[in-house]
Amino acid sequence: MIHHTGDANDYVGKGLSGGTVIVKAPFEERQNEIIAGNVSFYGATGGKAFINGSAGERFCIRNSGVDVVVEGIGDHGLEYMTGGHVINLGDVGKNFGQGMSGGIAYVIPSDVEAFVENNQLDTLFVYKD
Repeated sequence: MIHHTGDANDYVGKGLSGGTVIVKAPFEERQNEIIAGNVSFYGATGGKAFINGSAGERFCIRNSGVDVVVEGIGDHGLEYMTGGHVINLGDVGKNFGQGMSGGIAYVIPSDVEAFVENNQLDTLFVYKD
């Protein structure tokens, strides 16, 4: 297990094949902070990750098995993903999930209409009455 408090640079968890990565923002910087850099979890095949903040661009590209919880993703997130699960508790940039052929992404955007407009996806919306 890797447990890091503070900003993490690009390529966090690149090629992760097991274990757990936790990236946690310092308490005073927790709001809308990019805490994991660009291309994090590129090509990851297994393990778990918990990101207490947003990630940069090209997050989880070619993910084939890692399970991740994150609080926002920049442009081009989850491109070419073939497996794993990503739970995103925030907004995503444009071009989200392009070329994705497997895995599952759960997204809770602040603006659902903008999310649908900016991304060409087959979506299933789940609402609680």
